[in-house]
Amino acid sequence: SHGDVEWKSSNHIEPAEYWANVGDKRNVNSVETWYSNNNVYCVYSRMQGSRTCDRVYSHSVNQYGCSAMGGVTAKRLVAMDNDNTVGGDSGGPYSYSTEAVGVVKGSKSIWFKRRGTFTKATR
Repeated sequence: SHGDVEWKSSNHIEPAEYWANVGDKRNVNSVETWYSNNNVYCVYSRMQGSRTCDRVYSHSVNQYGCSAMGGVTAKRLVAMDNDNTVGGDSGGPYSYSTEAVGVVKGSKSIWFKRRGTFTKATR
């Protein structure tokens, strides 16, 4: 499996948009298709009310789920240099300008440092 996204369907239209910052809702004009170490992406933390940009540390990490969630492993996640999110930010947007990049998964320790992780965006 790739990331931690589950697809659902409904009978209403969902516009392709996301919150980039407080009061800044943006339309998605493109979706990232090539993830590389050192790419810069930004995350909006609704819990902290701030947008922070950071560099990619690794573009293919696995993150193990807690036993309460069935212990499912999310694979091929992106890990950032730093952890710029807090509890409650899961499901929030990673972006660059008007390009959708991914969805906040959480964080994990890699090489003695806590790093933010996200599921890659898909079309």
